[in-house]
Amino acid sequence: MFEKLLTPLTTATSIGVAVRYLTTIVGSVIAILAILGWLTPEQAEALTRQVPELLGAVAAVVTAAVPLYAIWTKSSSDKAAEAAKAIDKQIPDESPVVIKTPAGVPDIVVTGK
Repeated sequence: MFEKLLTPLTTATSIGVAVRYLTTIVGSVIAILAILGWLTPEQAEALTRQVPELLGAVAAVVTAAVPLYAIWTKSSSDKAAEAAKAIDKQIPDESPVVIKTPAGVPDIVVTGK
């Protein structure tokens, strides 16, 4: 059950990436403002406690935006992310990767940058 709760945080989909980045960004902004002295320790503490609520509000906006995002583009799948990790481990960056496809479909060739 705990694994299912963490799925949005570990998936390669746009929602997972957005949640991870937003958490990092909010925490970093609070820390920077506190370090610069623009927030009192009490304000930083209060904001830190409210981060889950802020992320909940952001998550609501993201949830509303995901269908629009899906209309314009598509995310990579977890399967594609796992394949990419395996390829990155075994093939040097400068070597092209050739993915064999079924007969009648051209092979996929990805060149290194």
